[in-house]
Amino acid sequence: MGLYEITQDPADRWKYRTSSLRNVVLTSPYVHNGALQGLAAVINFYDLYGIANRKQPPLIRPLWLTLAEKQKMLSFLQTLNSADVDKLVDDVMNASTRDHQVACSAKISASQR
Repeated sequence: MGLYEITQDPADRWKYRTSSLRNVVLTSPYVHNGALQGLAAVINFYDLYGIANRKQPPLIRPLWLTLAEKQKMLSFLQTLNSADVDKLVDDVMNASTRDHQVACSAKISASQR
């Protein structure tokens, strides 16, 4: 039941934290099993409402988006990229990790003997 399971505050029932769409263009593959490789595929999948199944509620049905609507949606998602994404990637790639710290400590200890 969302945040309530942690806080036990009734006001937090059904509150969930959802992922940000920032830099979504860079996070493929998509959906829970990684089956969709690009955002256009995701838009098409949900436009037709995925794979029909007998348990699907009757109110859930295809959206029948036009090609122009799909292109606008894709363009919008592409605007969510950070202007400094290259710097963010460099920061992540150069970040010191625990393994790196342990290796450096061992190297220093060995050189002090």
